[in-house]
Amino acid sequence: MRAAAVGALIALAGPWLAPTLAQAQAGKHDSLAESGPVGSIVAPMDLDAVQDGLTTDALQQVVADRLDAQAVPVDRGAGPPPHLEVSVNTVKGDSGVYGYSIDLKLSQIVTVRATGRETIAATWGFGIVGTIPAAQLPTVVEQVARAVDQFSADYLAVNPAP
Repeated sequence: MRAAAVGALIALAGPWLAPTLAQAQAGKHDSLAESGPVGSIVAPMDLDAVQDGLTTDALQQVVADRLDAQAVPVDRGAGPPPHLEVSVNTVKGDSGVYGYSIDLKLSQIVTVRATGRETIAATWGFGIVGTIPAAQLPTVVEQVARAVDQFSADYLAVNPAP
C-alpha cells in the first residue's frame, strides 16, 4: 500500500517535476559556457588499488584520450582553472571486494555576487559509487571514461566544437 501511495505521488508530481529537472540540467550546462580550455587533475590512488591494477597513470591517460576524442579544448600546461578534477576513492574489504566512488568536478574561477571577490568553485559535478571484486578493479577506468564522456557532452552542449 505504501508503494502505491508513493507511485501515485510521483504520477501527480510528474508534470511539475519534469520542468524542474530540465531547468536543473540547463543550469548544469550553463555553468560550462565560455569556460575555455580545460585542464585535468587526477587524484593519487590508494596503494591497495595500485597493487590491484588501478593506477593514476591509467586514469590520466583515459581522461586525456576522452577529452581529445570529443574535441574538448584542453589546457595541457596546468594553468589556472578551469580544471576537471577526477578522483577515484577505493576501500578494499577483507573479502577482496572494493567499495569505490568516482567523482568528477569542474572547478572554475567565479565571482561572489555579494562581495565581488573571485574564488574557485565547482560548477559541474558527476559521481557514482559501487563495489567490484579486486580482480576486476582495473575496469573502473572504463567507468571513468564514460563519466568524462558525460562531461564532454555537457561541455559541448554550450561550447560547440570549432
